[in-house]
Amino acid sequence: MISRSFVFAGEGVDKKYLITGKVKGISTGKLFLVTYESEKPDTLGWAEIKDENFEFVGSVNDVTPAYFCIVGREEMIPVMLENTEIRVDIDEMNLNIEGGKAQQLYNEFNAIGADIAEQQIRVQKDYEEALKSGNKRKSVALQEQFEMLTMQLREQELKLIQENADHVITAYVIVLSMERDSPELLKEKYTLLGEHAKGSVYGREIAKRVAKYDQVAIGQVAPDFTMMTPEGNSFTLHGITGKLKILSFWASWDMSCRQENVNLIRIYQKYRPKGVEIVSISLDTNKEAWKKAIGEDAMIWANGSDLKGPTSDITRLYWVKKIPHVLLLDENNVIIAKDLYGNVLWDKLSDFFKKK
Repeated sequence: MISRSFVFAGEGVDKKYLITGKVKGISTGKLFLVTYESEKPDTLGWAEIKDENFEFVGSVNDVTPAYFCIVGREEMIPVMLENTEIRVDIDEMNLNIEGGKAQQLYNEFNAIGADIAEQQIRVQKDYEEALKSGNKRKSVALQEQFEMLTMQLREQELKLIQENADHVITAYVIVLSMERDSPELLKEKYTLLGEHAKGSVYGREIAKRVAKYDQVAIGQVAPDFTMMTPEGNSFTLHGITGKLKILSFWASWDMSCRQENVNLIRIYQKYRPKGVEIVSISLDTNKEAWKKAIGEDAMIWANGSDLKGPTSDITRLYWVKKIPHVLLLDENNVIIAKDLYGNVLWDKLSDFFKKK
């Protein structure tokens, strides 16, 4: 794929955009053009669909991501507005939008994701079949292939971001993937942006997310919280004292978490006499399933949950994207390590007490 570099467009407020479009299968109807650059949607205008065709005319001061909303249909169709001619063709199976430089850049970002996502779906399917058939060697190879595709996607995205660092659409695309990106990857993307892109509404949104990530970065004091136990009592994170604290986010329904609990039991038996405490926060929503798993896994340390699952304020505060998610805190509740599992956690504890 050939990458192109586009300059950001603010091509004069005296110019206008002209959107002409066709919605196959809808001879009459209405659609709205909406932006979400503030907390509430802003409707730029609406148009009648006549004989499957529609038209919008307007102007923008700078590149503006917007959405078509067709009355009676749930999907929101993104379009990159700038003062130029834009052509939109919509049907049940395909969507094609051609316009100015902003739309070209957005299409190119989408092309990267679509191409690699298609390959990942195929590899994932083969991986599941290999697991079912017990072909361990093939499943390992397919897992490595999946990870390679993920790395390839990351490299292509970063390259396109770097080539178009000061474009508003670049910041917009980064915002779209913020929920999936790791804190480290999001920071890397944000660092690549130019000042114009950083100053856009999307750049400011990325900056706010990065600042929140920094609250739970290594070297920061872990934010305190109050959590309820299965028995209905409460405890605070900072109220539990120890030379080291292992903060573990998990769920009863996740087998990798249950396996890690076995690891934590062995760690607790060895290191509790040396001052190690464990705090487990569950992403369960079913109290009985949570309590049952605690008993089955012999988790005799502090256990808490608000039973809100992934929507919990605590999981959002700590940006828990996958489980198990483990942090290591020192006696002053400073985060000294993250993403520790299995032997890696053992090695970290061993190194800590050797230094002591």
